[in-house]
Amino acid sequence: MSERQSKNDLASEVTYYQYCRDLHGNLVAVDIARQNGRLVPRFPRDTAEPYYLPGDPETPDYLELVEEVCQNLTGTERRRFLLAIRDNQSISNIAATDGVSRQAVIDCFRRAAKRCPYVEIWLRHKKKKNQHE
Repeated sequence: MSERQSKNDLASEVTYYQYCRDLHGNLVAVDIARQNGRLVPRFPRDTAEPYYLPGDPETPDYLELVEEVCQNLTGTERRRFLLAIRDNQSISNIAATDGVSRQAVIDCFRRAAKRCPYVEIWLRHKKKKNQHE
């Protein structure tokens, strides 16, 4: 295969993907730029911007996200999990608010993690995170 032919293959490979999806699922056009003599895809900046929760908890996006994150949880588990992730309260504070022991709240999260993958991910991350930061 000649060098010219391999460059044409690269160009066709790069131009094959003319669209991609952003974090919201919308189609976004992908441009091609030349960098160091090579054709490379150039994605718009807003394609990879993170999505932040809306400030108003009454918006449909917020309510839909809460429903997704709290799937298969009981009322108590849901309230405790939202206190932990949304209000950033410690397990000790949640236990004091509910009038139960700290171990009861931890057991509640462990039971919830068996039914909800988001609680499981949160617990796994919490175990790795330094509590004194």
